Amino acid sequence: MQKLIAECNSGYRDTLCSLGCYPIINKPTRVVNEAESCIDHIHTNNLSIEIKPYIMLHDISDHYPIYLTVSKARLKRDVKQRFFRDTSNVNIIAFDRDLHESLDSLPMQYSECDVNEKFDFTVRPMKSLAETHMPVRKYTRREYKLTLKPWITQGIISSIKHRDSLFCVYKRLKLLTDFETYKQFRNRVTHVKDLAKHKYYEEQFAQNSRNSKRTWKLINDLLGKQISLLLAHLKLLIQI
Repeated sequence: MQKLIAECNSGYRDTLCSLGCYPIINKPTRVVNEAESCIDHIHTNNLSIEIKPYIMLHDISDHYPIYLTVSKARLKRDVKQRFFRDTSNVNIIAFDRDLHESLDSLPMQYSECDVNEKFDFTVRPMKSLAETHMPVRKYTRREYKLTLKPWITQGIISSIKHRDSLFCVYKRLKLLTDFETYKQFRNRVTHVKDLAKHKYYEEQFAQNSRNSKRTWKLINDLLGKQISLLLAHLKLLIQI
């Protein structure tokens, strides 16, 4: 059987090479205990550019993530930039003081202006103060990903980092005791994430029980996910 598999693998490689396609990944990408195999097949027929493969040591899947860097590739991506108003460091007392000073310093002819001019005189300083105390900032990639999963807290993020460090220890030393420690902690983190997500949607459905638009948005967010989770939230909504 092993001889037949070896012959098939050799024929597979020879066929691709005869067509001018050469493998880029040449190291194992799936390691389970003592078994190692390369299940990520990426080939190229362009040898004029420098392609560097990388294999990441991570437990995101049953095999290691991989990526490539191409030295002379010029790819144009339409990256949508996302912005938000940063209120994390706003000083409400200072903002209120500056707002009162701004409104107290309105021009003398304010009372003689029409309603449009009064509106401009009032809103303009408020916009300026908002930019000063609550500036618009661009989301980092990490920040935007967290907005898509609002149930992920800083405590969960710390646990995920610790889980990844345990995985790296196991892959470096390959001890079964390290694997059991990592496996137990990984299962615990997964359970905590599921509980946090379930609680988040329970609270959202409860808060928006009279808002059909928001309710359907929550349902659409859950579509394509686990059917049992969706039915559980719908049952909760009916009870409310």
